Amino acid sequence: MKKLWQSHKDLQSYQENTEVRALIYDKLRLAFNRCPKLRNIVVTSLHGPNSAGSKKKHIIFGDHILDLYRYPEQPQPQLHLDDILPIAHAGSWPVETLTICNIELRKWTRQNPLTLSDLHHLRMLNDIDCFHIELFDILKAAPNLETLWARTNESRDDILVWDEILRNIHLAHLEELFFEFIYFDKDDLVGFLLRHAGSLRSLAMREVFISLLSGGWPGLLRSLGHQLPNLNKVQLDLLVGTQGNVIARYKNAYMIDAESFLLRGGLLPIEQFIRKSDETDYYGPDMAARIQMDIRPGL
Repeated sequence: MKKLWQSHKDLQSYQENTEVRALIYDKLRLAFNRCPKLRNIVVTSLHGPNSAGSKKKHIIFGDHILDLYRYPEQPQPQLHLDDILPIAHAGSWPVETLTICNIELRKWTRQNPLTLSDLHHLRMLNDIDCFHIELFDILKAAPNLETLWARTNESRDDILVWDEILRNIHLAHLEELFFEFIYFDKDDLVGFLLRHAGSLRSLAMREVFISLLSGGWPGLLRSLGHQLPNLNKVQLDLLVGTQGNVIARYKNAYMIDAESFLLRGGLLPIEQFIRKSDETDYYGPDMAARIQMDIRPGL
């Protein structure tokens, strides 16, 4: 066990003293040099149980459980957008699908950012709340996006930042939209969705909170009723509302009715909340995740 602890300390020291940003940049540059037709990039700090990193960790530590809480959590890697996007050939950027997961992004440092006209699918899934400006920069540079996934760390402070994104972005070809862990103002989200009503085919929202000052989820549904005619798929999961003066989660029955309302219209669904005594029952039917958004292991 002493040898295992020493290995763990050596690994911690390596992580603390290694310039992760430079390593990722070098791997991306190598990938483009060797694969000029590369079209799909996944940049993530998370790795599944079958990834090379997880297998290496198992080789070193086996099934031993170490007291990792004695050590501070490692910060997420930080990358400038320039580290990812300008690695190009002949002045263009050929990638069609970009997935960024748990990477803390920084703004452009170049004066004239690229136009990402070939980028059709963007998935930014971060458990942090400081990447909105960077997402805005990519959205402005990628007019042909068809898929947009965005996840951040839920915070009421998000509302003002997301309002700017929702008001100022129009993606003429957007077909698939997924939001997770975000606070929205109802009017700005409604405006964004209606602006894309002609192209939007799939809408998914998970653990999304609509500002109570603008009517919450009932107000959102009332404003959207019968106005998204091309939707053929809606998924709502673990939505949050208020019951009296208390924040509470909705029952699956309410979310199912809300999905049906957005797809087919009809009567506005009546709010149904999970009882407080059931909110800690993570095996209960109303607490099980209804949406699974997975990404493949990447760099």
